[in-house]
Amino acid sequence: MSWISAVIASAFCWASADTAFDVILDSQESELPQKKQQMPSSIHLTHSQTMLLCALTTYIIIFGYFIYIELVGPQYSELVGNYTVFGSVQSLPLLIISGIFSYYHYHFIIRAFENSSSTVILPFLQFSSIFAFLFSILQNYLSDRPYLSSYLHLLAYFLILLGGLAPATDGHLIKIFQFQFWSQPFVKFAIISDMSHAIYTNIISYVGKGESEGQLYNIYGNMEFFILTRIMFVLIQTAKLKFNRQMQIEMIQLFDKPRNLIVGTIIGEIMTLFGYFSSVYAYQTYYQAGVVSASESSLNLIINLFLAYLLKKYLNIGKQASLHNLGLKILSCVTISIGLTIATI
Repeated sequence: MSWISAVIASAFCWASADTAFDVILDSQESELPQKKQQMPSSIHLTHSQTMLLCALTTYIIIFGYFIYIELVGPQYSELVGNYTVFGSVQSLPLLIISGIFSYYHYHFIIRAFENSSSTVILPFLQFSSIFAFLFSILQNYLSDRPYLSSYLHLLAYFLILLGGLAPATDGHLIKIFQFQFWSQPFVKFAIISDMSHAIYTNIISYVGKGESEGQLYNIYGNMEFFILTRIMFVLIQTAKLKFNRQMQIEMIQLFDKPRNLIVGTIIGEIMTLFGYFSSVYAYQTYYQAGVVSASESSLNLIINLFLAYLLKKYLNIGKQASLHNLGLKILSCVTISIGLTIATI
């Protein structure tokens, strides 16, 4: 499985999950970007309820994974070999830090969904390519590697950023110079989420490198790193549930929610987990974290746009914003695709 295939798989999974969470979450914004509306709370989940269901789903999957380890036994040790991060004390601090940033990336992107629709929020995920690019420069500096494989990547990141901002500003890019634009809740949450994601993915890229340039990557060791960061997700959410009375009340209220919302959230989390696993593989098999991040963000935006459009157009599922400014969003996708092409040169 090449890094390109892994990027496509992760982008599709995340786009599907984003579309699901867009419908499930109780949005405080209307279907058009700048207008508000009140939605009945009974037909949506809150941020806390969504996080609780995601943590529960993750816990069940991790529990099944450890059962698999016990069943496989010695064969598992042979597959993991010397790469295993379970026995690497040196990697433990990085695993903990990575898990924390992974959690808060998830936390803030769901908070963003509470304040706007996915077709407005996802363009801001293009910022992750810029953050990842800056972190990769620092990482390459510390590793005595070239800062850039090609200066064309600077042009690529600019085009991807330009294409990502266009839908969120309704084509009026002058808005990015206005304080009111940046003070919107979904903008702040999306940027904080992106910064967390950039740090998380660069840690994955750093830990995933072998001792030599020609060393093959071990996908089972890769899985261990992924599982450990998800354990941190469950631990943080469990701790918050323990000490947060309001969250405990919202957990009880989950029993009164429609079953399709709960099932949809679980499916969305499963898709997210598959997306993360594919993403980890991509970061460990390609040396430029910025290129991988830009590719994932761009494809995620494109796939989400068409998924949201088709669901709303033909099944009337989702928000009206999915049909809003479609021409501008397609132009944005073309600009992002050009940037993506340049980034992979």
